[in-house]
Amino acid sequence: MQTQGRASFDNKQQKPCGEFRVLVGVTGSVAALKLPLLVEQLRLLPGVDVRVVTTEHAKHFYNPEEVSVELYDDKDEWEMWKQRSDPVLHIELRRWADLFVIAPLDANTLGKMANGICDNLLTCVVRAWDITRPLLFCPAMNTAMWHHPITAQQISRLKEFGYTEIPCIAKKLVCGDEVNHCWLQTNPLKHVDTFFSRSWASSSCRHPSFCSSFALDPGCSPTQQAWNSRPPTAGICALSHLSEFSNKGKGGMAEVPTIVSAVSQFLQMPNEPTQKT
Repeated sequence: MQTQGRASFDNKQQKPCGEFRVLVGVTGSVAALKLPLLVEQLRLLPGVDVRVVTTEHAKHFYNPEEVSVELYDDKDEWEMWKQRSDPVLHIELRRWADLFVIAPLDANTLGKMANGICDNLLTCVVRAWDITRPLLFCPAMNTAMWHHPITAQQISRLKEFGYTEIPCIAKKLVCGDEVNHCWLQTNPLKHVDTFFSRSWASSSCRHPSFCSSFALDPGCSPTQQAWNSRPPTAGICALSHLSEFSNKGKGGMAEVPTIVSAVSQFLQMPNEPTQKT
C-alpha cells in the first residue's frame, strides 16, 4: 500500500504518547522480498508505527501492494517539493523516525553510506540522520562480495559513525552460493595453509594468541610449520578455527525475528521532545 502521506509531515503534529516510530529502509538485494513480513512483524511490537523508504532497485523484489504501511521512494521526494515553503521528504522522514533500520543493506548502498554519498531518498535520509538516534543495518550480498576486503572496511566505517550492525548469516543464497560443510574433509591441509597465510599476514586476526603460538619458518609453508611444531591439540584447534573463519558471514541477511528483536531492544528508550529538528 503506497501512499503519499504528505499531511503526516505537518511539523506541528503531536506525537502520540508511547508511540515509537520505526523507519525501514530497503535496498536492492534479493532479501528485499522479506519486506512485507518484516513490516508486519514490526507492527506487532507494542506502540510501534512503521514507514518504509525504498530504493528503486529494491522494488524489483517485492510487491508494494503487500506492504501495509506508507512507502516512500525517489519520486515522492521530488513530487513533494514544488516551492520554497514545501517540506523536504528526507528531512521530514528523519524528523519523524525514532529508529532507522535498513534491511537489507546491499553492497552498493553500503559503499554509498560509508562514503557519504546521497543520491537517492534513502541515502539522503542516512546522510541527514541524527546520529544520537539508533540506526541499524543488515548487510546482505553475494558471498564473493561479502568476502571482498572492502566490505569489512566499509562496515567498520559505519560502526565508527555509531551505527549498529545486525550481522549477516551463513545460509544458501538465492544466487546458489552456500556454506559447504564438507570442504574440510576434501583437502584440509590446503585450506589450513590458506588460513594460516591470511592470519599471519593480517594484523587484525581475531585469535592472535593462537596464531602467535606457531613460529613461521621461511623454508616451509605455514601449514607444515604449524603441524611440525604443534601442541597436542593444535590439529583440532586449527581446523576448528579455520571452520569458524570460513563459515561466518556468507552474506545472507539476518532472519526477520532477529531484526525485530534488535529493534525491540530500543523500545524502552526515554521519550524525546515532540518537536524534532
